[in-house]
Amino acid sequence: MDSNELNEQILAARNRAARLLSYRPMSTGELRRKLIQKGEPPYAADDAVEFLVECGFLDDAEYAALVVRHYSAKGYNDWRIRQELRRHLVPPDYWNDALDSL
Repeated sequence: MDSNELNEQILAARNRAARLLSYRPMSTGELRRKLIQKGEPPYAADDAVEFLVECGFLDDAEYAALVVRHYSAKGYNDWRIRQELRRHLVPPDYWNDALDSL
Protein backbone atom coordinates (compact mmCIF):
# COMPACT_ATOMS: atom_id res chain seq x y z
CA MET A 1 0.00 0.00 0.00
CA ASP A 2 1.46 3.37 -0.95
CA SER A 3 1.41 6.48 1.22
CA ASN A 4 -1.48 8.09 -0.69
CA GLU A 5 -3.76 5.12 -0.01
CA LEU A 6 -2.66 5.10 3.61
CA ASN A 7 -3.39 8.82 3.99
CA GLU A 8 -6.80 8.38 2.34
CA GLN A 9 -7.72 5.57 4.75
CA ILE A 10 -6.63 7.64 7.73
CA LEU A 11 -8.56 10.68 6.51
CA ALA A 12 -11.65 8.55 5.86
CA ALA A 13 -11.42 7.08 9.37
CA ARG A 14 -11.08 10.54 10.89
CA ASN A 15 -14.13 11.77 8.99
CA ARG A 16 -16.17 8.74 10.00
CA ALA A 17 -15.05 9.11 13.62
CA ALA A 18 -16.08 12.77 13.70
CA ARG A 19 -19.43 11.88 12.16
CA LEU A 20 -20.04 9.10 14.70
CA LEU A 21 -19.07 11.38 17.56
CA SER A 22 -21.51 14.01 16.32
CA TYR A 23 -24.41 11.59 16.91
CA ARG A 24 -23.63 10.95 20.59
CA PRO A 25 -20.71 11.12 23.00
CA MET A 26 -18.53 8.00 23.22
CA SER A 27 -15.48 6.72 25.02
CA THR A 28 -12.28 6.15 23.10
CA GLY A 29 -12.85 2.40 23.32
CA GLU A 30 -16.40 2.64 21.99
CA LEU A 31 -15.36 4.83 19.10
CA ARG A 32 -12.46 2.56 18.16
CA ARG A 33 -14.71 -0.52 18.28
CA LYS A 34 -17.39 1.20 16.21
CA LEU A 35 -14.88 2.32 13.57
CA ILE A 36 -13.49 -1.19 13.20
CA GLN A 37 -17.03 -2.62 13.00
CA LYS A 38 -17.73 -0.16 10.20
CA GLY A 39 -14.75 -1.49 8.25
CA GLU A 40 -11.93 0.88 9.13
CA PRO A 41 -8.52 -0.79 9.56
CA PRO A 42 -7.34 -0.84 13.19
CA TYR A 43 -4.38 1.48 12.52
CA ALA A 44 -6.71 4.07 10.96
CA ALA A 45 -9.19 3.73 13.84
CA ASP A 46 -6.38 4.25 16.35
CA ASP A 47 -5.18 7.32 14.46
CA ALA A 48 -8.69 8.79 14.32
CA VAL A 49 -9.23 8.28 18.04
CA GLU A 50 -5.84 9.78 18.88
CA PHE A 51 -6.54 12.74 16.58
CA LEU A 52 -9.89 13.49 18.23
CA VAL A 53 -8.36 13.20 21.70
CA GLU A 54 -5.62 15.65 20.73
CA CYS A 55 -8.22 18.05 19.33
CA GLY A 56 -10.21 17.87 22.57
CA PHE A 57 -13.31 16.30 21.04
CA LEU A 58 -12.88 12.99 22.85
CA ASP A 59 -12.25 12.84 26.60
CA ASP A 60 -12.68 9.64 28.61
CA ALA A 61 -12.69 11.46 31.97
CA GLU A 62 -15.49 13.74 30.83
CA TYR A 63 -17.39 10.84 29.30
CA ALA A 64 -17.05 8.79 32.50
CA ALA A 65 -18.56 11.68 34.48
CA LEU A 66 -21.39 11.92 31.93
CA VAL A 67 -22.15 8.20 32.24
CA VAL A 68 -22.10 8.40 36.05
CA ARG A 69 -24.44 11.41 36.10
CA HIS A 70 -26.81 9.80 33.63
CA TYR A 71 -27.13 6.47 35.39
CA SER A 72 -27.14 7.91 38.92
CA ALA A 73 -30.06 10.12 37.86
CA LYS A 74 -31.85 6.91 36.86
CA GLY A 75 -31.28 5.60 40.40
CA TYR A 76 -28.54 3.08 39.63
CA ASN A 77 -26.20 2.12 42.49
CA ASP A 78 -22.39 2.18 42.28
CA TRP A 79 -22.13 -1.45 41.24
CA ARG A 80 -24.59 -0.99 38.36
CA ILE A 81 -22.93 2.24 37.25
CA ARG A 82 -19.60 0.41 37.12
CA GLN A 83 -21.24 -2.15 34.85
CA GLU A 84 -22.36 0.65 32.55
CA LEU A 85 -18.88 2.19 32.54
CA ARG A 86 -17.50 -1.21 31.55
CA ARG A 87 -20.19 -1.65 28.88
CA HIS A 88 -19.32 1.75 27.42
CA LEU A 89 -15.61 0.75 27.37
CA VAL A 90 -14.54 3.58 29.65
CA PRO A 91 -11.00 2.83 30.90
CA PRO A 92 -11.09 1.89 34.62
CA ASP A 93 -8.60 4.67 35.41
CA TYR A 94 -11.45 7.17 35.14
CA TRP A 95 -14.11 5.33 37.15
CA ASN A 96 -13.22 6.37 40.68
CA ASP A 97 -12.90 10.08 39.91
CA ALA A 98 -16.24 10.02 38.11
CA LEU A 99 -17.92 8.09 40.93
CA ASP A 100 -16.43 10.41 43.54
CA SER A 101 -18.22 13.30 41.86
CA LEU A 102 -21.61 11.89 42.93
